[in-house]
Parts: sequence; structure tokens; C-alpha cells
Amino acid sequence: MIRNSFEKLENFLQSKKQKINDNLHYFLVFFVIFVILFAMHHLLAMYFDDFGNASLSYGQSSEDIIGTNYNFTQLWEWCKMIYMTWGGRILWASVFLIPLLKFGAGIYFAIQSVVITFIFYFIYKIVEQITKQKHLLIPIVLFILYGLIHMTFLRHGIYWASASILYIWPLLPMFIFIYLYMKLTEKIENKEKVNYYLYLLVLLVLNFFATFSQEQIGVAMFAFLTLFIIFKQGKNFKKFNLLNIPNVLVCIISLALLLLAPGNFARMDTNVEFASLSLIGKVMKNLPSLLLVIFRSEMTIFMMILTLVFLVCLIKYRQDLTIKNRTIYLSNILFLILSVLCVLLQKHFKIIGVVYGILWILYIGIWMIIYSYQKKKMEIIPIAISGCGSIFCLVVSPVVGGRTALPFIFFIFALIAIFINELLKDSKLYFVLAIVFTICPFALKSAYNFSIVYNGYLANYAIERLNYDILKNHNGTTEKVITLYKSKDTSFGVSRAYEEPSINYWMLEYFNIPQDVEFNWVDIYEEVRK
Repeated sequence: MIRNSFEKLENFLQSKKQKINDNLHYFLVFFVIFVILFAMHHLLAMYFDDFGNASLSYGQSSEDIIGTNYNFTQLWEWCKMIYMTWGGRILWASVFLIPLLKFGAGIYFAIQSVVITFIFYFIYKIVEQITKQKHLLIPIVLFILYGLIHMTFLRHGIYWASASILYIWPLLPMFIFIYLYMKLTEKIENKEKVNYYLYLLVLLVLNFFATFSQEQIGVAMFAFLTLFIIFKQGKNFKKFNLLNIPNVLVCIISLALLLLAPGNFARMDTNVEFASLSLIGKVMKNLPSLLLVIFRSEMTIFMMILTLVFLVCLIKYRQDLTIKNRTIYLSNILFLILSVLCVLLQKHFKIIGVVYGILWILYIGIWMIIYSYQKKKMEIIPIAISGCGSIFCLVVSPVVGGRTALPFIFFIFALIAIFINELLKDSKLYFVLAIVFTICPFALKSAYNFSIVYNGYLANYAIERLNYDILKNHNGTTEKVITLYKSKDTSFGVSRAYEEPSINYWMLEYFNIPQDVEFNWVDIYEEVRK
């Protein structure tokens, strides 16, 4: 008996060792991605309302709170105030943003580099789950796409703590949930032995943290869950009731808590003109803006890549579809010609961008449904529609900012990776090499963009660090003036106090400096800029 136990242990260890060896090159790729992200995030600082959030002085003032020294009761009171007057986005701010920024930007952004790495990892796992194929090129493609993200989204969304906690961090539990939900559904279908209740508990926690985070991601989660049940589980949905019912309930309750926060209505009422519009009026006002956000110049490269890889997929797998080859070829050629014309003309006629956006969604959407259905990859449809839901839910929002496209961008990454992996499947060497050579120019552009952004934040790093240390050393100071230094390039980073004086209040609160203290901003780079 003891011998059998040792043999089982030896076999188990051997299988684990083999699995590690098989996946070692994937681990190395993701480790390199993490190192590069960590090097970038190491240069980031606190900007704009980061100081107000970390000191609980955003939206209120409390004499009981000294600097960032607050207790759980004070944090709870701040959460209630935000929920009642500003909105429902309190979970991630109170659990992660505020506690981490107490110690400056370093710890927060170090963890964010881990978060983004795992976002890429679970997008890769989703791709593997759908396509039933592993390929080392996929994580590399995902990181290349990340390097192509425009500075507008980086500055105001990813590299600003108070924005990234809402637009980036919740993507991680959402993509983990999507992967595990698909995985568990498959195991149930195949009648595999699985620790069902542990899976369910993990899924419910991920569901809550994703849905009760931010409106766009909450809507995307609800869209994925409902559409996955409809399109993937179909007529056999009763088999998955124990999985679906708790998750749908958690999703609905979490989304309701988020959307029905009194603060949402309070903020809506501040925009009297928009609030007075009917639902149809709000949709008509915002829909053109949202279409232009998706097809704006900063997004063109992602929409172009997705369009091309998907249309090539249609052509490669045309024999698997019940559509005539001639129809596939002609419709794709006409659509590409139309796309080029619209891209050239929308610079002069704004309405063309809106019309093209509608046509693109209809054309690509219909073909994607046909492709997914006939290739028996119905998981693609919920992912695609969830991505659209993450952006089009803003039709009832009074403000449509640039960073609101970020969740949609990461869904686009997932779709691009899915179709590239489809192209790589069962392909001959020359075809794989053609894909690699096609990717190379995008990789060079990505590396160039990354170097520009890295060097830009690097140029400001020493000054940002110096200012933080100066203010930290003036805790409770009796001085009336503190000398600080302006950044070399303000296009890398969000607003500073010398650009937006209202930030002074939050900075003084954060560092526990009396409110009557003034900042003397010295510009040592003025001659360099001239």
C-alpha cells in the first residue's frame, strides 16, 4: 500500500514537472511582459484627484482625518458620501485605490503591472479555450496591441491611478470569470469530475467584483452572462441551473446597486439639458458620439486589424460555411473598398464616420454570427456583444470621455487574438510565416510608441519623486511657502497643481500640510522648452 502511494506521488510529480516543462516558454513570455510593464509603471506618479481620494478629501472635508490616517469608520462614511452624491463606484476605490495610495504611487503601480500581465494571461486562456489551440504568438500579439494604445488612453486611463482602478483593474476578475465560466460549462457538458461548489464560490466572488465596479464593465458582465447562457447552453440550460441562477442573481443585484446609486441621479441632475431629454432623445444625442469614439483616429489601427484578420478568417474557412465563395469574396472586397473611402472622407464629413460605424457593426456583426454558428464557436458572440455593450451603454450617460473606450479596446484585443489563433490553426509553414511578417511592422510601431511613452515619463520621474519627498518632509510644517518644481513635459501625466489650482487643496490634505501654505513652482526646464 505504501509502495502504491509512493508510485502515485511519483507519477503526480512527474506529470506536474512535464506540464511545467511544456509551458516554460509561455511563462518566460509572460514574465518578460511583466518586467517591461513594471519598468514602465515604476515611473508613474500621483496626479490630479489621486491625492483627494487617498486622503478622503475628495468631495468632503473632515477635521478628524490627519493626512492619510483614517480608520475603517471614516472610510465607510466616505464611501456612503460618494455613493449618495457621486455614484456607485465605491468598491474598488475603497478596497484597493485608497489603501494603496496612502503609501504613494509606487506600490499601487507595481501591483497594476501584475494586474495587466494577468489580464493578458486570461485573455490568452480565453482564446485557448475557444479555439482549442495553444500558440506562443498570441501573448506576444496581445502585448504588441497594448503598445499600440494611443497616449490619450494611456494618460487619462491606464497611467492615472484614479482612472485605472475603474477602467483597467475590474477587467481582471471579468476575464477570469469568462474563462472559468466557459471552462466549467465544458466540464459539465463532458460529465467530468470537478469541485463544483468551489468553482461556484470563486465565480460568484469574481462576478461581484467585476459587476459592482464600474457601469461599463457591469453591463459587459451582464451581457456576457445572459448571452452565453442563450447562445452556448441553449436548449440544455436546465442542466446548468445550479451554475446560472446564483450567478445571474449576483450579477443583477450587483449591477442594480451600481446603477441605482443615488449619486448617479444627483450627478445626472447637474446636467439639466441632458437630464431633461427622453430616453430616445439621449440615445439620439449620444449614439453618433459613441460611434465616433469607436472609429476615431486613435482607434483606427485596432478596428483595421480586427477587420482584416476576421475577413481573412472568413476566406480561409469559406469551405466550412454554407455561403457561396463568390458571395464571401465579393462582399469582402466591396466592404474593404467602402472602408477605405469612408476613412478618407470622414476627415471632411463627420456624418460619414457615423454612417460607416453603423455599417461596420452590421456587416462584421452578421458575418461574425454566421462564422461562430457554423464553426460551432458560439462563445465568440457573447464576447463580441459584451464588448459593444461596454461602450454603447453610455448612450444614457451625460459625459462620454476618451478613456471610456478602454474596456472596449481590451475586448477588441480578445477578438483579434481569437481570429489570429484561428488563422494559425492547421496552417502550413509559409502561411504562419506570412502572418509573422505581417505582424512585424505593427510590432515595430508598438515598440516605438512604447519607447516614446517610457522616455516621456522617465524625463519627469526625478522631478515627480523630488516633489513627493519634499512634501512628505513638510508634514505638519509651520512654513508658509514650499518650493516645488514643474515637470519637464506635462503631456506625460494628468494635470498638475500649477495647471489646475484646485489640486492644491487635495495635496495639502494628503501630506497633512496646513491649508494656508502656498506652493512656489520653479520651472527649471523653461529654457529647455524654449
